[in-house]
Amino acid sequence: MKSTALPPPLLLLLLTAAVALASCAPPQQQPQQQGKIDVSLLQPAEVVRLYYESFDKKDYAAMYALISDGFKEIEPTAKTYGLFAAEMGKYFKSGRGMKVLEMKEPEVDGDTAVVGYRVVLQLNTGERELDSVFTLRKRHNGWKLIHPYGQNIDTG
Repeated sequence: MKSTALPPPLLLLLLTAAVALASCAPPQQQPQQQGKIDVSLLQPAEVVRLYYESFDKKDYAAMYALISDGFKEIEPTAKTYGLFAAEMGKYFKSGRGMKVLEMKEPEVDGDTAVVGYRVVLQLNTGERELDSVFTLRKRHNGWKLIHPYGQNIDTG
């Protein structure tokens, strides 16, 4: 029977190529894919942090993805992405940015989580610290903010 072993230089070349391809493969369960964030993989405190970091970067699409569909239905300024982006953009007429100071350990009770936070609003007239909480609900597509701003709360 004839041996089908590859010559050492060819074997080395194939092994090197296999290792290089394996190192290029994306890691499993990464929340970031192709520049977009898979918010369904985020934990409650990560959702709140991302909401404010996205606000600072004027990434209104990321912010909008973190808001519950119920809130979008009941809040006139969030019914569409365009309305939401316009509402969020109003801040930057009087402000320069936002900085996250602290995310507190979330209190999780089943499908509801409460996350305390401290942020600094960087206004044109100075800074204003905000210390408050968000309530999130676990939905089929991840943890969502049910009252990101205004008086309306998604109770569904």
